[in-house]
Amino acid sequence: MVLRNMVIIDEDKCDGCGLCISACAEGAIKLIDGKAKLVSETYCDGLGACLGHCPQDAITVEHCECAEFDEKAVAINGDIIKTETVRAV
Repeated sequence: MVLRNMVIIDEDKCDGCGLCISACAEGAIKLIDGKAKLVSETYCDGLGACLGHCPQDAITVEHCECAEFDEKAVAINGDIIKTETVRAV
C-alpha cells in the first residue's frame, strides 16, 4: 500500500449515467447494478479525468492509502475489454 491520489465515487450521488466510464482511459470504472464503481485501485491513475464528466458531482479525488497504480494491469484490462467488445458485436 502507498499514499497516492485515488478516485472515490459517492454511490448515493451517482445516477448511473456512465459518462465517467468513457472518460476513464484506464478502464477503472464500470457500471455495476446501476452505479459507477471503481473496479480496481490498481487501474486508477488518480488523475481524475472522470471528474468533469460527472453531472452529479459524485466523483472526488482523495489522497489515501491504497494499492499502487499498475500500468501492466491496465494494459491487460484494456485488452480484455477490447476482446469482449468484439465478441459482443
